[in-house]
Amino acid sequence: MDAPASGDSGRDRHQDQLGNAAIAARLSAQQAGRPTDPEGWRESGNLIGTPPVRSVYPPNIGIVEDGGEYLRRLGHVKTRAAERKSSADGMLDSEGNVVDNRYWFTRVYQYVTENEIAEAKNKTFWYPSYVMECVRYFDQIYDDNLKAADSGGNVEEHWQQAFDVAADKHEMTLLSAAGEAADVGAPLIGGMLGPFGFVAGLITGDMLEEMTHATESLVAHMQAHIRFDLPRAEAWVFNGLYSGMEGASISDFKDDFMSMTSVFDQAAVKMGVDIGDRVGLPAELVPRMVQDMVMAYGADADMATERADTWQRAEELANGGLAGPNPYSEDSSKGGALGGDLMATDTLAGLQEIPTTELRPTMDASATVIDDNETRAKSYSDLQKASTSERIRMLRGLVRGVTFNGDEDAVLSILRISIKEGDFVSVVDAASAWDICYALDGDQYDAVRLLLLHHYYPHTARSTAQTIVERCMNGETAEWEERMIADIIVCRSDRRDIVTAIGRNEGGGSDAYQVGRDAVYWNVDWSEQSDVEKVLE
Repeated sequence: MDAPASGDSGRDRHQDQLGNAAIAARLSAQQAGRPTDPEGWRESGNLIGTPPVRSVYPPNIGIVEDGGEYLRRLGHVKTRAAERKSSADGMLDSEGNVVDNRYWFTRVYQYVTENEIAEAKNKTFWYPSYVMECVRYFDQIYDDNLKAADSGGNVEEHWQQAFDVAADKHEMTLLSAAGEAADVGAPLIGGMLGPFGFVAGLITGDMLEEMTHATESLVAHMQAHIRFDLPRAEAWVFNGLYSGMEGASISDFKDDFMSMTSVFDQAAVKMGVDIGDRVGLPAELVPRMVQDMVMAYGADADMATERADTWQRAEELANGGLAGPNPYSEDSSKGGALGGDLMATDTLAGLQEIPTTELRPTMDASATVIDDNETRAKSYSDLQKASTSERIRMLRGLVRGVTFNGDEDAVLSILRISIKEGDFVSVVDAASAWDICYALDGDQYDAVRLLLLHHYYPHTARSTAQTIVERCMNGETAEWEERMIADIIVCRSDRRDIVTAIGRNEGGGSDAYQVGRDAVYWNVDWSEQSDVEKVLE
């Protein structure tokens, strides 16, 4: 089934005139009964200056977005990114060897912060000032715990556990057992790691041991950060700066949170190269799919599910009055930098009181996955009652492992409900269009492909569309991935920007568009290549 060529319908021309984000936002606003006047946000007095907003159709025009305030907060975030880089550099010796396993998270956090800045500038977010403020808070919590650990002060329990993993002061896990057993040989390691064991044949025991220690440290820090820090920060920023705005709710910022998938994906790619370089293993020897499987099954760290879980935690903290007092405020004596004593009061208790008991975080395990059996047993009306985060969690459970017709039918039902609920883009952003399509085939794949073609690809953020294309191009490109590449390139009015960005990532300079176009052509053939050539020539 071939994708329609650009310009074949009035719908495509309309997208080109107003922009994909604007069309998506207006459709969402209509479904939710919100004003759809393109000047409404500006006329309300709440869109001030020229901040890099995704469009003038935000989830709520009652939210104030001020260009001057955005720039001020952006300046603070740039400072935090530089500080994180300096901190990571300080965990290496003069020859570039890692001397402190906290390096791995500190470096990836630098990449994430830099990516947040880039995504804000690229108009990925509806409310970029909100995102920048949350980034400041995320970093401050980590920085306070890092400095407390280095000075012998009080460290929050979840961070102490993460730091213990970095110092190799923790109980044996599957990954650390594999690392310790590395000198026994690849056959034993392969038996322990099952489908991932073939990687052991490519590397030495020392390399595997170092890589598993790095991965364990990185995962433990990510779990501490995502499960405990992100929900508190999101709730504090909303409660302190946005709750008093007209009709505001924390759910207004859900789309921005879910659209950060590309931020983490891009950081993960860079970090994979960094880990490979420092342990002597080229990143291309460990395919992206294997990395994801190790994270999800070997390290209990399916990041897409973790992010969906933590957003629901943030909503329950804010809506239930459980976030506790905000420990931070701006210090005028330090140029407006955040100041305060995180350890002065217990700000973690509320997380153990949120209504959804299975989402009360622990460092010992992720929240219980909503598995495929549980989801298939739900009626259509039950699925309709589920929140955005719950539907994301259901999708992640359905696409894990082998999927059968019942799983695929349930995926299709959840996606159709998400269209009716007006949160389809957020749900697919978080659940991963690539993972969904990988898990499906037959009639269900064809049906989902059409939903993505009409309701997702034209409307997701440009960076997310680019990330999907690049993931399809990673390794050997399957037929369905070729179709996905063609669908995205054909239906996006900003296709040239996407192709140029791909070219830059491929090493292209002034000829980045040509390099990107060649890379796309290399990964498609037959009808897909014909469709792409029509819109890129």
